[in-house]
Amino acid sequence: MTQLSKSEMVKMLRDDSGAGMCECKAVLEKCEWDYLLAEGYLRYYGCAVNTYDVPHEEWAMTGAQAYKRLRLGEISEENAKPTKS
Repeated sequence: MTQLSKSEMVKMLRDDSGAGMCECKAVLEKCEWDYLLAEGYLRYYGCAVNTYDVPHEEWAMTGAQAYKRLRLGEISEENAKPTKS
């Protein structure tokens, strides 16, 4: 399998998530161009309405890391839900 260019990754994330191109690029940069982590970050960042005393971005990154581990088969679905630390 060939490695995707950065622009191809942005387009793929945009197609999969429906997020804007600039947002996809920013998230991929934040996640160091790790596609699964970026996909999880967008998923969790969008649903973090009340994270109480946990910073919104920290909660989203924790969820994104769990999402990536779930997709790779490292953890079960019940362990993939982010919790308040």
